[in-house]
Amino acid sequence: MFSALRRFVCRSMGGHELLVDLVNGLTLGAFVHQDYQSGEVVVSREITTDRLFIVVQGRLYDLRCRRIYSRGCLLQPADFFAADQYQDLIVAKSDCRVLVMTRDDVRNLLSAQSAMTWFFARSLSIERLAARASGSHP
Repeated sequence: MFSALRRFVCRSMGGHELLVDLVNGLTLGAFVHQDYQSGEVVVSREITTDRLFIVVQGRLYDLRCRRIYSRGCLLQPADFFAADQYQDLIVAKSDCRVLVMTRDDVRNLLSAQSAMTWFFARSLSIERLAARASGSHP
């Protein structure tokens, strides 16, 4: 479970890679699930980054990046780790279920691997958001 999140931190920071083993490795009943209907807003600029969203089933669409998220995808992880609010509008493309993890839950999971993993994820995310702001990354 933790190795998948670590791979995400090291490789993508974009959240578009399927991390099915992360979702499968979690005790899903321990976290809140939210169901959304097709067309419903899941993430918007009004939502603070005090929780991370992971797609459990269904498909979601990021209107800014024109990216599809499906099972195992983390929604806008760079925003979660480095911003106060999410930057994109993400809607359910089909009926879907999303796992919601609080910031403390994510920090505890990452810290269980290594005390530096949380800080490393935040540093990478800050760099990604800075690149996005300068126009050098989507």
